[in-house]
Amino acid sequence: MPDWVSRLRDILQRHWGGKVAAVVLATATWYGIQSVINFETRIREVPVNLVLPDGWATLDRSASTVDIVFRGSQEDIRFLNRDQVKVELDLRQKVLNGTNLLTRVKILPKHVNAPSAVRPIQIRPAEITVSLDRQEEKTVPVKADFQGSPAEEYEVERWACAPTAVAISGPRSRLLRIESVTTAPIDLEGRTKSFRKTRVPVQLPPETVLVESSPGQVTVEVTMGERTTTEVWPGVPVDVLTAPGPREHVQVVPTEVTVSVRGRAEVLKKMDARDIRVYADGSEVEKSGAYDLPVRVHAPPALAVFKIDPAVVRVTLGDR
Repeated sequence: MPDWVSRLRDILQRHWGGKVAAVVLATATWYGIQSVINFETRIREVPVNLVLPDGWATLDRSASTVDIVFRGSQEDIRFLNRDQVKVELDLRQKVLNGTNLLTRVKILPKHVNAPSAVRPIQIRPAEITVSLDRQEEKTVPVKADFQGSPAEEYEVERWACAPTAVAISGPRSRLLRIESVTTAPIDLEGRTKSFRKTRVPVQLPPETVLVESSPGQVTVEVTMGERTTTEVWPGVPVDVLTAPGPREHVQVVPTEVTVSVRGRAEVLKKMDARDIRVYADGSEVEKSGAYDLPVRVHAPPALAVFKIDPAVVRVTLGDR
């Protein structure tokens, strides 16, 4: 038997109980450490920040957030939250040719910035598809976005935003389709009086941002009024006013017009064309002849006349 085999046997035979105890202790220690550091937690919807080359913007992406599973000690895992986690993908080294670029990017643990005591072990999705386009700027009007209903019989008569427009920046293909942006919702529930609302945030379409010099908030002036409806009264006869004195011949063409009025619904229900007077004013005409005169309407204060068709009639005056 070789000498080295004999020496190994002697070593193993000496203090064999202590050696067994050491192995058992090491095994127990290893499992104990694993039980302390192998706690896991899932942080959901962590935003993915894209670092892009100058002059480029994100047109679309398959995912804007990811879910990450972290492993660490019980103490570290317990206090981990989404605000401590960042995901950043640097696309500046991508070769950008043409007007659009579609690229797939793997999300690796090195892209995750989190407290050093924990480590990411799973990222879902592990890959995203990003579409890029040239970045441009565009100035678009701001429209007020209303929600809720005013009190019965009231409505928004008009509104105005100040400033009336903002400048936004984003991918060229998307900006071409954007005609306006809206404010955050403005509540109209139960309102009867006009009001002014300041510091209303401007809501932006996806993948667009405000140009640095453009305000992110606007002031909205809202004018409330009583709810109105419209009526169209056809076949209303036209009278002719003439100067004092006898007139043997007065002719008007056409003899009837159509009048469109606006007013509160309950008021219009009680009225018809007989409550208005339609006439052409020839009282200042001294000589006989044919004249094109505007049609005038005398209506109760509760009604607003917004259209007369036709608006001018032919009036012929004669002494015969």
